[in-house]
Amino acid sequence: MKVAISCLLLCSNIATAGSLSGKVKIRANYPTHNPGSGFVKRVANPILPLKEFNPRPLMIVSLESVDGLSAPGTKSVEYKLAGESFSVPIMAVSKGQKLTIKNEGRTSPVLYCDELEWTPEALNPNRTRDGVVKTEKSFTIAVKKRPYMKGKVVIMPTSFFGLVDDKGNFKVADLPDGKWKVKVWYGAGWLSVNRVASVKGASKMDISVESFELKK
Repeated sequence: MKVAISCLLLCSNIATAGSLSGKVKIRANYPTHNPGSGFVKRVANPILPLKEFNPRPLMIVSLESVDGLSAPGTKSVEYKLAGESFSVPIMAVSKGQKLTIKNEGRTSPVLYCDELEWTPEALNPNRTRDGVVKTEKSFTIAVKKRPYMKGKVVIMPTSFFGLVDDKGNFKVADLPDGKWKVKVWYGAGWLSVNRVASVKGASKMDISVESFELKK
């Protein structure tokens, strides 16, 4: 009877899971380039103005349970190929999750990735390729003969996370009610963000970034 009651409570908590959404607000000076890649000083274009670097798409909001909750999060993550690039510069997954690459373009790029145990193989339009993440280190999905076409995969400590869009918006879905420690990944490491979110149903909270110095 106790086992049945415990299972009922846990299943009920997951079934009524909510979300945490909001906006990452930058209070610090902007970085000038992606910290996770090489950088060549940009030269002014006589026709088009230089596009200001936007650090937001290189951010990931990650949540860790304060109460020790270990309920499962999303089991799979989809990373899309759109034309000559991936849909977002970085994708978040956790160890044990399935990563699905979907080709929404018109060409058939040859993908390979040692961490997913992928040998070079063409991915035709509207087709997918899956792999289970077994590593705890971030890695890159590469495209043969197209060195500019790479997808960076960042490994999160839990399966509760949300990408940040170019306007700073984020959403962590399928989130059980409770208290959650909020962390922000940027480029190549964690920012000094110390917040705790109380989640009950669809919850909202904005996050301020006061510095782009990564934690050591």
